[in-house]
Amino acid sequence: MPTGDTRTAFQEYILGRSRVPIKLVTRGDHRETMLRMVTQSRRTIDMVSRHLDPLIFDEREMVDAFKRLALRNRNVKIRILILDPSPLLHRVHRLIELALRLTSFFELRSPPPEHCNESVLIADRKGYVHSPLSDRYEGVANFHAPDVAKELLRRFDDLWQTALPDPNLRRLFL
Repeated sequence: MPTGDTRTAFQEYILGRSRVPIKLVTRGDHRETMLRMVTQSRRTIDMVSRHLDPLIFDEREMVDAFKRLALRNRNVKIRILILDPSPLLHRVHRLIELALRLTSFFELRSPPPEHCNESVLIADRKGYVHSPLSDRYEGVANFHAPDVAKELLRRFDDLWQTALPDPNLRRLFL
């Protein structure tokens, strides 16, 4: 578990190699773990988020990491499920803006509200960040747990199939 400065505590973790479960407690833990996974990812990010917490996903460093991933190669796929897009309808959000500019790499959907209340980020089908309650920061991450990532991805895919693009998000930023 990371101790001390959150930013340096996560430096040792490598996607696809570090098999140590990491207990996450704070927003900072979540932010740094997700940033590290997105930065190290090469192919896919599959994510479920309540409303793309602006203190995590609307920060320049995080948006730049997603942009670098998207532009790294033409086969990158970033799928984001937004459980409650309503808070995003009244503000500009950098990650949404990026997703709407780079539509070949990003796909945004919203599932029916009764289906899920967890938050998940799965990187390259190897690493994950998971919080059982999407409005809390307590959770667990692992940079190399393909079996757990596979199960989370199976659940993500089931939810993805029931989700639809949210026309309000598209209309807001076009």
